[in-house]
Formats: sequence, C-alpha cells, structure tokens
Amino acid sequence: MQEKEQEIYNDDKRIELEEQSINTKRLQVYAIMGLCALVLVLLGIYFINSFKKEPKEEIKEPTNIKSSVKEKTFEIPKEETLADILEKNPDPTPQLNTQQSLPMLAMDPKPNVPRIVKGQTSSLIATEQSAQTQQNHYDQSYKSEHETIDRAQNYINQLMERNPNNTNIQQNNSTRESDSYHGEVYTPTAANIGAFDENLLLPKGTYIGCSLKTKIISEVKGGIACTISNDVYSANGNILLIEKGSTVTGQFKSGQIDDGVNRLFVIWQEVRTPNNVVIPMDSGGSDALGASGISGYIDNHYIKRFGSAILLSVIDDSLLLLSNSLGNNTGYGIYAQGARETSNNIANTTLQKMINIKPTLYKNQGDIVGIYVNRDIDFSKVYTLRNIH
Repeated sequence: MQEKEQEIYNDDKRIELEEQSINTKRLQVYAIMGLCALVLVLLGIYFINSFKKEPKEEIKEPTNIKSSVKEKTFEIPKEETLADILEKNPDPTPQLNTQQSLPMLAMDPKPNVPRIVKGQTSSLIATEQSAQTQQNHYDQSYKSEHETIDRAQNYINQLMERNPNNTNIQQNNSTRESDSYHGEVYTPTAANIGAFDENLLLPKGTYIGCSLKTKIISEVKGGIACTISNDVYSANGNILLIEKGSTVTGQFKSGQIDDGVNRLFVIWQEVRTPNNVVIPMDSGGSDALGASGISGYIDNHYIKRFGSAILLSVIDDSLLLLSNSLGNNTGYGIYAQGARETSNNIANTTLQKMINIKPTLYKNQGDIVGIYVNRDIDFSKVYTLRNIH
C-alpha cells in the first residue's frame, strides 16, 4: 500500500512539474509575441507618420526662354584699310632709353699667390714669406675657434650654476656628449672548462617533451602536471638521467591572456622519476616545437562582452522610435524619453563592466607541451658511475 501511495504521489508531482513547465513555456511564448507585436506597432506608427509628413513639391511653371532673351542686331565689322590704320596709330617719336649708372662696388683684392720657382730638377719651392704667413693665419684661426668654444662652455656652466633645475640648459649641453656618439665597449671574457661531468649533466637548453595529465583553464591560477614521453639522456648521450613516465609538476598564474596574447607562461617546478628521484627544474614551459609559452584554444567571450550592450541598445532605439512617434511634448513622449535615458545609462554601465572581461585559454589533457631547461642540472649526487668488467 505504501508503495502504491508513493507511486501515486510521485505521479502527481510529475504531472504538476510538467504543468508548471508548460505554463512557463507558454508565458515565454506570450512575452515574445507581445514584444514582437509592440515592435510591429511601433514600426507601423513610424511609417504612418513618415507618410503623413512628406512635403509636397511645388510644381513651377516653365518659363518662356524666348521672351527672356533680349533682342539685338549684329552688324558685320568693316574691313580696315591701310590709311585708317595709319590715322589711328601714327609713328611714335624715337626715344633713347638711358640706363641708370650703377654704383661700382669695390671688390677685395685677391691675395697674392706665392710665387713658385721651377728649377732644372722640376722641384717646386715655396717662398719662406708666404709659408710663414699661411702658418700664422692657420694658428690664429685655430686659436680663435677654441677661444669661442671655451667662452660658450663657460657661459653654459655659469647658467647651470645659477639655474641648476633648468632642464633646457642641461638638454642642450648633453647633446654634445650624447651616448649616441660613443661606441659600445665590450668586456673581454675567457673560456673555461665546465665544472660538471658530462656523463651526469643535463645541460641548459635541453628540450623535454611532455604530455599533459590535467586540463588547463587560464581563468584561475593553479597547478598542472604532465608525463615525460621520452627518455632523457646526459650531455654526451651516454647515461640515462630521466626515465620516460616521470611526472613533472608546475603552476601558472591567471590574467596572462589578453587581446592579441594567446600564450600562457608556465613554470615547471620539479620532476619525480619512477625511482623516486626528485629533480628541481624551475624552467619555463613551451609548445611542441620549443616556442616560449603554451598555446591553446582562445575564448574571447564576445557574447558576454557585447551581447547585453547590444540588447540594451535595441531597447534604446525602440524607445527613441516610440518617443518620436508620440511627440516630445506629450505626456507619453516625455515618459518614453525618460525611459530611453535610463536604458542608455544602463547600457553604458553594463558595457564598461563587461568590456574588461579577458579571454580564456583552454588546453586539454593529453596534448603535447615542452619543457625548456633554463639551467645546468648536475646528477652527481644522485647517480654514481662504475666500470663493469
């Protein structure tokens, strides 16, 4: 009896839930139909008002072109004879065009060129007087130039002492000693022999392939893990250092993905081998080809960022159309105008909040990523080598 009553009770509940869902769907359909009807009514009112307000074009009467043009009689000009041309233009009296005398400019005399005596041996010998004069001229010009530069530098130094906070003087003075006029100086270095045994060394720059064990979603920071897919050998390729199947753990931070940035920076912290060897890694993550960062599917959240703003803008345009059709001076028009301003403010506030949503990167488990070893790792404290006879 209790089971039958329970079944009857369950059937009643199921029927009630079905009726509630049907009523909810019916209300949604009614709301959509009402919204569509409202939009159709607004469009009808808009088109009716637009047809009523079309201005009538005035038809102008055509003007009579014949009556507007003035009448005029045209006469053919008579041919002029030679006598008529001479009467109109008699021979002008010749006049002398006197040129004004220009003042003569006194030119500086050219300096005397030192005489050159050509001997029988075809050698050119300058006079002692001309050579001494030329040397004195060069010395005086060189001395005057340096005196001018020294005076200018002293003047700048005095201005800087009086106004130490004047940046214009400092900038003008610094142009003379700018870094762009000096070449780069490199410190010499020396090569040395590595301190580690290559048989037990994992060198810097090694790429390690890894398969993700966990999915990556960049919205929230967290930890990740992957499984090394191939054996990793020493620098000389003789000793197996990390077995395939070892687990690598790391972490990443949120907020790295932005518009135009589609890679996530990951730090791999340590490696645990099947033999319980813990290897501190502290190296960056890469993709399957070794490029820095992990790439994946990017969700830009365009619907979240712009969907609500577009919906509110549609409502704003509908209210604007309603206010224009009802008239701005009527009570309904004023009410529609106020509602439009409110919806516009809501749209702006919503857009400002939602536009800053950052994209999200997704990377599924099983995808291949990489580990770029950033430092030399010595395994001499973990493994020892011995000769086998």
